[in-house]
Amino acid sequence: MCVSVCRSQLLWLTNRSENRWGGALNKLDIAQAVAIVRDRLETHGRRVVPTTRFEEIAAELRAIGKSLNKDTDPAITDLNDGDTVFITIRGEPTDDQTDGPLDGFCCVRLHHLGERALPDHLARRYRRIYGDGQDAIDPDSLPSIARNIRGRVATVSDVFVEPQSRLGSRSERKRGALERLDLAGDLTILGFGLAALEWDPDWIYGFFQMRHAKLGVAVRYSVVRAWPYAIRWRVRPPNRRNDDCLLTLSRDEYQWAFEMVIRATKEERSPDNT
Repeated sequence: MCVSVCRSQLLWLTNRSENRWGGALNKLDIAQAVAIVRDRLETHGRRVVPTTRFEEIAAELRAIGKSLNKDTDPAITDLNDGDTVFITIRGEPTDDQTDGPLDGFCCVRLHHLGERALPDHLARRYRRIYGDGQDAIDPDSLPSIARNIRGRVATVSDVFVEPQSRLGSRSERKRGALERLDLAGDLTILGFGLAALEWDPDWIYGFFQMRHAKLGVAVRYSVVRAWPYAIRWRVRPPNRRNDDCLLTLSRDEYQWAFEMVIRATKEERSPDNT
């Protein structure tokens, strides 16, 4: 099933909503920032396609060698279109393709934590998914900020960008790696935007690898707080590490992130930078 008309037109939402703390979440700015990222991708022949065709996309990812985390894999975890969206980035379709090749992917989900803090939520969730009833992580290993993350909490995970060819000169490979990081950053901003427009969460969080942190990925994600060595695994999945970084964005911080996208675009287009 495709996303609803309302969600598929999320780029054009312009209304404002009052958050529970009394501040205004400026959806006009958020929609503008998301549109900037979308237009940048379309300039390079890519399309942004949000979808809730979970099983179909998971099968497509498996076909190109990408496995989802257990907590986002529809074969293992029940997903529903009320709190989960897959965002895909598609290249130009060929004659035998309908959607075009899959250039990028991420999963955006909303969790209702209530008064439960994020470490307790993750400990309980990972105990079931990864630990087979045993503690899979040490919840006390998460940074202290995680104890403040409660309420309506969105997460962006499983960020994937199709690898480019490893052939070519060293400079070409380096340029390709930077382009992949930029694409991952755009994809993550789209995930933040969808979460903000669709659910107005109190917090957004996610994990990314230390090797990506050293390449400056937090700046590309417009993240103001990233916490290294943020989780200690007792039952560690194959694709997770103890040096994974936790990114956290409060509502004020992710509003600022979208404003930064708009401001950066204006700076790039300024005559002073030409």
